Amino acid sequence: MPQLDIAKEMNIAFKSITSASTDQLDTKIHSKKLGQERPLLYEICGNMNNMCAPYRARFYGWFDAYQLTKAMGEMIINECKGDTHVLIVRPAVIESSYKEPFPGWIQGYRVTDPIVISYGKGHLPAVLGDLEVKLDVIPVDMVVNTIIAATAKHGIRRRPGLDVYHSASAIVNPLRYYDVFEFSYEYFNSNPLIESSSKDSNVKKIKFFDNFNDLSKYTRDEICQGGGLQLDAVDINEKIEILRKQQRKWKAKFLHAIQLCKMYEFSGFYRGRYGYPNHNVN
Repeated sequence: MPQLDIAKEMNIAFKSITSASTDQLDTKIHSKKLGQERPLLYEICGNMNNMCAPYRARFYGWFDAYQLTKAMGEMIINECKGDTHVLIVRPAVIESSYKEPFPGWIQGYRVTDPIVISYGKGHLPAVLGDLEVKLDVIPVDMVVNTIIAATAKHGIRRRPGLDVYHSASAIVNPLRYYDVFEFSYEYFNSNPLIESSSKDSNVKKIKFFDNFNDLSKYTRDEICQGGGLQLDAVDINEKIEILRKQQRKWKAKFLHAIQLCKMYEFSGFYRGRYGYPNHNVN
């Protein structure tokens, strides 16, 4: 695994944005119209994320820019900490609370919510992933408790140092990728979403694929077959218009499903585990 050089990565980011044409760069940086002016650093980060970040992240063993930049941030903090004692808490996938403020609480629509809700609506017939892969999920209140306990233990120390805590669950309480959708299947059949198209059976059991081509074909076929049209009582012009509208809907659903599968591909195949020997903070 090559060593990550932050200065080199920043240089690549600068070069990637300055490689744009003079007119494009002038428009991005010097626009004075209200609401359109953006700082250079914003453009650099955006350009890095869209153009070179996925490649650079995977080159160093991370999946995307989010993971890469978190690692870079920790490296910078460690280099600049001086005589300060630094405490880093690394949570796994943060999900709804276990107990506090009440079971199931979460703010916003994030992490695994989009893929689970899309499945519940009948918009996601398949995913990329290994059924036996273990997901590392941790309730948000447990993450908060880890931060509080670790801070209480290390906050009174005056000597410089670095302590890292992993707030994770895959080692002691693993959750299979298959189980996520099995539990979702049982739940949505008992508690259907209003927007589900089928009245009899809200969702089908999801299919798992290990390659994108098979997933894409199956998803396209399932979405098209699920949009049954009643065209017997309309004339030819109306049929054409209805078909055009339906094709646009099918395309939008297909693209949405494929985008979700790509976003969560990493989770479906990732086999890394994070130990937490530091967690005896009593």
